[in-house]
Amino acid sequence: MQPLGHPFFDALERALELHRSGDTMCGAQQLRAAHGADAEIGLAIALGGEHGPDACIELAVVLHAAGCFELAIAACEHALVLDPRCAVAYGALAWLLPTVGRDHERTQLYARWASALPDDPMAVHMHAATAGRTLDRAAPAYVAALFDEFARSFDRALGELDYRAPEAVADALLGHVGMGLDGGCGTSLVGARVRERVDGLVGVDLSAAMIERAAARGIYDALHQGELGEHL
Repeated sequence: MQPLGHPFFDALERALELHRSGDTMCGAQQLRAAHGADAEIGLAIALGGEHGPDACIELAVVLHAAGCFELAIAACEHALVLDPRCAVAYGALAWLLPTVGRDHERTQLYARWASALPDDPMAVHMHAATAGRTLDRAAPAYVAALFDEFARSFDRALGELDYRAPEAVADALLGHVGMGLDGGCGTSLVGARVRERVDGLVGVDLSAAMIERAAARGIYDALHQGELGEHL
């Protein structure tokens, strides 16, 4: 796109190009340098163009990376104007609102999300939780969706927390056992520790993404996706 002559708009378009080429942080640095009192005008020009909901989310990503949190929120809200069923925009807003001290708005946000997407397990769960309704347990669909999203960074995140449950489970096994069932096996952190102490090992988890990562390690004799109680 040819430069329009508005510094923030031009920086935003350049940041979007860099983001799409895999250099989000470089674009964010340029955007941060161009940020000024008329930044909202530059964003309004960008949003008034031919951007669809997906492009609005991309704008929000680079704006967030540049530290322009209120503008990132505005981009997500515009995505919802274009598509009231844009789940990514709702999720991004839920994450962004606390960065600018607008935590209180999330209750209404989750209500909007659940109304627009009544079959979305994340929306339904968070709406119930923030509306003050008592939940006996998290719905399996919500847990599965949550851990599907978490699967890629699961091992690293638990490593940073000095997670010691796998070692504790392995130490609790007295001698060799026959068949082992790893309930909620995740990415197989426990399975890897106990494999040499069992003749056979079966893993069960709600999350398909977790099961996929566990299967890649080749530790289990069988893996099943499902709710543990129903599996038993």
